[in-house]
Amino acid sequence: MLFNKSQENFKSLYRSHAASLQRFIQGMVKNSSVAEELTQESFLKAWKALPQFGFKSTLKTWVYSVALNTARDWLRSHRHSIEWNEINETIDKTESPETRAVREGLSQLDEDTRALLMLHYYDDLTQKEMGIILKIPEGTVKSRLFKAKGALKQILLQQGFDV
Repeated sequence: MLFNKSQENFKSLYRSHAASLQRFIQGMVKNSSVAEELTQESFLKAWKALPQFGFKSTLKTWVYSVALNTARDWLRSHRHSIEWNEINETIDKTESPETRAVREGLSQLDEDTRALLMLHYYDDLTQKEMGIILKIPEGTVKSRLFKAKGALKQILLQQGFDV
C-alpha cells in the first residue's frame, strides 16, 4: 500500500512534524539556520521517497529517520569545520543555568548518544519508536539510554550541578 502522494498530504505531514523535526535537528547540529535548511532538505527527501514508504513503521518514525540521516550526513561533511562554541549561536537569554548546562552537556556527547537523549526527552518518543528511528532493538535502546543518562549526569556533575 502506498501513501497518496498529494500536495495536501505532504502539507499535512509537514505541519504535523516540521517544528519538532527542526528542534531535533537543531539539537544535533547546534545551528538554527542550518537546522532550518536541513529540515527542509529532510522533507524534500521524504517527499521524493514517499512512494517507497512501505508502512513498516509509522510515518512519524520514518520522517524522523530521514531527518536523523540528513543531520548525520551534514555532521560528517562538516566535522572538520565544526567548533561547538562558535556554532552554538542560539542561546536563549531567558534560559535557566540548568537548561544551558543540559544543552551544553548534550553537545559534548557523541551524535548517537545526543540523538537518543533528544528523541527521548525532547520529542517524547517511546523506546520502540526510538529503536525504529535508530535502527536498533528496543532492548538496546533501553541499555543505551541508561548509559546516555549516566554520561550526561557525569558532565553535569563536573559542571557543579547537583543531579
